[in-house]
Amino acid sequence: MSEESLRRATRRESGVPDKIGAMSDHAALFAALADAPPDRVLDELVERLRAADEPDLLFDALLLKAKRDLGAPGVRPSTFDGVPEEQAEAFEKAYLAAAREAARRHADAGRLDRAFDYARTIGEPPLLRPYLEDVDPQSFVGPDADEERFELLASIALEEGVHPELGARLMLAARGTCNTVTAVDSLWPRFKPEERTAVAAVLADHLHGELLANVAAEIAAHPSGGKLPENPTSLRPLLAGRPWLMADTAYHTDVSHLQAVVRNGRELPPEHPSFEKIVELAEYGAKLDPTLQYPGRAPFTEFYPSHLRYLAAISGRGREEAFRYFEGRIDAADDHDRPAAAIELVHLLKRCGEVDRAVALARKELRDREDALFSFADLCRDVDRLDALADAAKEADDPVRYAAALFVKAEDGRRKAEGDGA
Repeated sequence: MSEESLRRATRRESGVPDKIGAMSDHAALFAALADAPPDRVLDELVERLRAADEPDLLFDALLLKAKRDLGAPGVRPSTFDGVPEEQAEAFEKAYLAAAREAARRHADAGRLDRAFDYARTIGEPPLLRPYLEDVDPQSFVGPDADEERFELLASIALEEGVHPELGARLMLAARGTCNTVTAVDSLWPRFKPEERTAVAAVLADHLHGELLANVAAEIAAHPSGGKLPENPTSLRPLLAGRPWLMADTAYHTDVSHLQAVVRNGRELPPEHPSFEKIVELAEYGAKLDPTLQYPGRAPFTEFYPSHLRYLAAISGRGREEAFRYFEGRIDAADDHDRPAAAIELVHLLKRCGEVDRAVALARKELRDREDALFSFADLCRDVDRLDALADAAKEADDPVRYAAALFVKAEDGRRKAEGDGA
């Protein structure tokens, strides 16, 4: 946190809550402070406020004490007033520690809204993750649900990225599939890889269960539906031998939701318990009437068939066939879509352990790409192929990137040697 941003954060309009108004009678506290030796007044104040449930007053008291300890006493505790320049970093650390303590004390008392004000002000919303672990999404189902608390928890968990998996579960329980899919899609680029996996699994489980129930209900109601498996867990036996289920542009779940969940679901590793559900959802999508199979972005223009190839490849089936297919998608793409098609094949090759082929393709198609979607430099470092980065830099007549590749390779080697020798 920079000094300037901290200065802005110390202003009351920054988001740190104002005092909770008149608390319980402070007469005893005033008397204790009046009786305390002058050099003990602030220590007495902090001790007593820690024993009470007054985190906002404690926040300011801790900063007042920090100023005293730094030799910069003042009557405006939460500003840099009176803090010498050489003590600014130390005061910043004291400010962050005080805000963390106030946030935790509010959260311990169940006041997540107040806690969030502090955590957000210092840029540390993840402080609140432990307090979200026991939240039951089903408690927000029904007309008696606490709407205000739901909005707060959904904002912290999903929008602030503190616990995206819980945020998705909350949204599904209280807002349904449509709102959840829309929210997740808008926030997807901000999620970390492990968060994407968790959220993709939540949506896969939900939509698969919803689709399974809808298909089973139609079979049960159909004159020639036949006997249903007891407690079905797979779509395959339900769809087998019943082509009428998909006749006349029939569908059993919103097709845009289906497409979004399959698209996000390709993030799942094949060993994940929800992976096979994504495969079944893609198989179901491939059986839809062609007018309901909307094209995706290259290389997934043939949306469900291409996803089935992709999912099969990462699970170890039909890999060479899939590689050839996606190579063809690159060649078929126009100049605008070609990089996106190449990025997806690079990711697929890397996930399948074909590291050298991934680097070779990236060097050919994406060697100058350095953005949020793809970084050739990061790929080379991730797979320990900085030699390829150096060679590409020489071809591009880029001495800066060439030097960076040599330096990072040497540093990585040094750290590895130190680690092996430890």
